[in-house]
Amino acid sequence: MVSLPDASPPELSVIVPFLNEGEMLPSLIRTLQRQQGVKFELILCDGGSEDDSHDVLSPLLAKFPYEYRLYHSPPGRARQLNFGAASSRGNYLLFLHADSTFEDSRALARAYSALHAAHCRAGHCEIAGHFPLFFRSRSDQSSWAFFHHAWKTRLHRPYCVHGDQGFMLARSFFEKVGPFDESLPFLEDVRLAKSIENRGRWLLFPTVLETSARRFEEEGFGRRQALNAMILACEEAGYGYWLADLPGIYRQQAACKGLRLYPFFKQVSRHVSSLSLSQKRRLWRTVGAFVCGNVWQLAFMVDTLRHYRSGKTPGLGPLNVLRFFDRRIAWMIDHPVGYWIAAFGAWVWYRWNLHAGYRS
Repeated sequence: MVSLPDASPPELSVIVPFLNEGEMLPSLIRTLQRQQGVKFELILCDGGSEDDSHDVLSPLLAKFPYEYRLYHSPPGRARQLNFGAASSRGNYLLFLHADSTFEDSRALARAYSALHAAHCRAGHCEIAGHFPLFFRSRSDQSSWAFFHHAWKTRLHRPYCVHGDQGFMLARSFFEKVGPFDESLPFLEDVRLAKSIENRGRWLLFPTVLETSARRFEEEGFGRRQALNAMILACEEAGYGYWLADLPGIYRQQAACKGLRLYPFFKQVSRHVSSLSLSQKRRLWRTVGAFVCGNVWQLAFMVDTLRHYRSGKTPGLGPLNVLRFFDRRIAWMIDHPVGYWIAAFGAWVWYRWNLHAGYRS
């Protein structure tokens, strides 16, 4: 399904991979219909939907005011993203998730202008932008967990920038840092973000992107965060490929349900037991360094809890505890002794989860 392209290429290509997202796609299409101030094209890449996604899309796209194309692409989010990028015409690319929406009708224009201005000031295109998030919850009750997580998307610390925040970058920069890694069914956003950090820098856009909180709500916030920590620790240690044979580690959004951690810990335990003694030592030392590199999040939690109780909006107010940690404490744990202490704590946490899962 395509619309007739304009003679001149668009300023921006919006690329959206999806799979069985008939519930979420209408909100995305309507929010993009309202966008003003920038000429863009919409590239939709279906990885093999079996729900009513196409029935939902047809009437909406028939009224879509901008150029669009709907493709059947190879399955897998990274493959869909790469397929969309190769099929697009814009000089700038924006990769969005299917459950994204914007309240601001000029969100794309503001983001595009901010990134273009940053390029002009820097004199080069080694800058990528992302949006701060607001989580749409199915419950009307406020939640510190989502408040904290939304505020975290405004930081540019390692592993704070993810694909649900929307990645916008010049095509020329994407050709240097990309394409998305297709070796796993997930982590493609983490690996591209790391490549961007190594080759350039991040820019936070001045307008908010809303995303669904359904994965956290269905799977359980604490359990999903614990699993994410294990995933990133494996990735940091160079064993991300261990996760390829873990079914359900990242279910389709529409198919999320309560998350059980034991199967994942059990499979990782099998991989760990197959390592030599020296490999195990390197693994746990790397995990310890990873933990030390993320202790700042405890200080950050104190700041977000304080601002949550005061009723402040995410992104407003000083991060005094985090600043104190960075200046006075971080250096005290960033050394081999600190790594091994943290590694022991991580090992105890890992063994406790493994034992608790076995008993249940």
